[in-house]
Amino acid sequence: MESKVYPGISPEVFKAIQARAQSESGLNLTGNVGQAHSKGLTVEWTYDGATLTITPTAKKFPASLKSDAYIYAQLDKLVTGNGA
Repeated sequence: MESKVYPGISPEVFKAIQARAQSESGLNLTGNVGQAHSKGLTVEWTYDGATLTITPTAKKFPASLKSDAYIYAQLDKLVTGNGA
């Protein structure tokens, strides 16, 4: 699946994204680079504090989540819902 780069992500916004990912989907986005798993979903991410970007990539998801387009729509909500 493709990655999507989100610009304008300050460290404060990234912390809010981390908290929201944990509370809403059980994804523990620890650190600036990593991979998290929850409920059959695997997401990789890279946060770059120098360029203020986050790049999440949905690597695996259960069939019940419909499609990668659906996953990326949810990632859009997660990222943009925190002031990005």
